[in-house]
Amino acid sequence: MAEIAHEDKSKMYRVGLRTAVWLCVCALVLLSVFGRVCLAEALPDISQLHQRFDTANNHYQNKQFKEALAEYRRLIDAGIRDPVLFYNAGNAYVQLGQNGRAVAMYERALRWAPRDQGARRNLAHVRPTGASPAPFVLWRPFLFLRDLLSLNEWLVVFDVLLVWIALAWSLLFLLRGSAIRSLARRCLVGGIVLAVAVVGFLPWRWYEEHGRRVGVIVEDEAVSRHGPSMTLGEHLRLAEGTRVRILGEEGNGWICIRPLDVPRASRERSYVRQETVEEI
Repeated sequence: MAEIAHEDKSKMYRVGLRTAVWLCVCALVLLSVFGRVCLAEALPDISQLHQRFDTANNHYQNKQFKEALAEYRRLIDAGIRDPVLFYNAGNAYVQLGQNGRAVAMYERALRWAPRDQGARRNLAHVRPTGASPAPFVLWRPFLFLRDLLSLNEWLVVFDVLLVWIALAWSLLFLLRGSAIRSLARRCLVGGIVLAVAVVGFLPWRWYEEHGRRVGVIVEDEAVSRHGPSMTLGEHLRLAEGTRVRILGEEGNGWICIRPLDVPRASRERSYVRQETVEEI
């Protein structure tokens, strides 16, 4: 009986270690994929990009805002996704009096760097007054946590928690002391609880960044209509800088939208000309 018990315990150790190894492998694979995605978004000629960015900043410092914006736009059109670039481009738009396009740039900056207080402060300055209705008070802590980290940062947190769970699992099976095993068990339970919470925020953050199309009104006042035609009745007059959800293109120069920064009663499906909206 003693030998059988010993064999069962050895088998349990092997299963525990195998599980811990698989958790570590999963975490390393996720980190590898995350790193490859980040590297794929970078362009090869880094020195040339830095030179262009410095040139744009020099134009801005010399109050040559059109020239600075042209350089920033070239970098953005080349596929650069950097919060500092979006922030600087937004500042250039503000100097040129194009507040709607500035809102779009600040929103892009906050997608990549949600804790950027400069972008958040400038966005509040150029966004239309009363544009964003206050959310329900019990909903605010969840919104705060969702916007605390970007999607990439949430993924890194999840990877770290996977490693934490794997280490706690390994210690639980390898160590013999009751006090240490109790500590390892608590770390394991805590890691699992936190990982489950992070898994709840991951799809929500993904939806905010990639799951829906959001744009900004970039004209002084855009008229939304009940259908894709100038002959149809007006629905709303949307101020420059108002965010809208893009539902689809009509193919004749019109897009279907749902206004976001308006009272809930006015958030109905309507249509605007495509050139009046810049997608974030």
